[in-house]
Amino acid sequence: MKVLVVGGGGREDTLVWKILQSPLVEEVYCAPGNGGTAERAAINLPDIKANDINTLLKFALKKKMLFSSFRLIVFCYRLHLNLIHLRHMLFYT
Repeated sequence: MKVLVVGGGGREDTLVWKILQSPLVEEVYCAPGNGGTAERAAINLPDIKANDINTLLKFALKKKMLFSSFRLIVFCYRLHLNLIHLRHMLFYT
């Protein structure tokens, strides 16, 4: 399973640490990530900002993280309004 963790703080570092312990996980991406997530073998995506929903969605589609049988995207960043936008893009387009 490929996992995308969105955010770049301490919570994301802890989540990446725990997610990487699962035998089901193949790759963990962190956007934008931080030094701690990079040390834990997550693939940081510093060019993608946590609030850039369009770029996050394009990345997830490119990596086949959406609309497949196994996928997980963890939003840690406070994105209430952007998540509504993401839901609209996924289910109404």
